[in-house]
Amino acid sequence: MAARDRDVRSRTTDDLDEIRLRLALLTTETKLLRVRHLMRKYDPN
Repeated sequence: MAARDRDVRSRTTDDLDEIRLRLALLTTETKLLRVRHLMRKYDPN
């Protein structure tokens, strides 16, 4: 019983870490897209 409780707790922290990772990736991707867009605007080639 205690082992299952510990399992659940570790799973929730894993989920939080995954969410944090996904958020970081998303913000990085949007920053890259914005930079690429700006570069294209100033350099049409």
